[in-house]
Amino acid sequence: MVNPHMENLTELYMELRDPVFRYLYYLTGDSDLAEDLTQETFMQALISLARFRGDSSVKTWLFSIARNTYLKNQKKSSRLLTVNLNDNRPLTQSALPPAGGYAENPLTKIIRTEESANISRLIGQLPENYRTVLILREYEGWEYRELAQFLAKTENWVRVNYYRAKQLLKELYQAKEGGSQKCQ
Repeated sequence: MVNPHMENLTELYMELRDPVFRYLYYLTGDSDLAEDLTQETFMQALISLARFRGDSSVKTWLFSIARNTYLKNQKKSSRLLTVNLNDNRPLTQSALPPAGGYAENPLTKIIRTEESANISRLIGQLPENYRTVLILREYEGWEYRELAQFLAKTENWVRVNYYRAKQLLKELYQAKEGGSQKCQ
């Protein structure tokens, strides 16, 4: 029996395509690869639709497929994700097309974009499980309960790893800031 939430795949795609793409974009740092993985995710979801039992939310199920698609891609290319610190492409939403667009002071926009890019590069240096928890919690607004279900871990595990991810990110940021202040 097909879950009633999944009867209209077009609506599912329209609702979750952008969040899945952003998640994969944050993981890969490459919009073309993220787009390919997003398409592969929805293809796998279509193929696996009959096996969806409704034990989790559709969103959790779909993000599990996205994560597995990303991990398979990483394994297939047999390389760990590394962020090229000389690459100026930000991994943040500022790199994505603006949703509503608004006028912003150009200097403020440059500063915000640069800071966003720096933080995104640092997020790229985190271990995958920290990145996943941080990205989905901070940028996608997932609840601890959703993350626990998605990662097949306890809520406590998610909270601890979220805290550790933030702490490690803070340490990386402070180290970078300390290093850039010394250079000036």
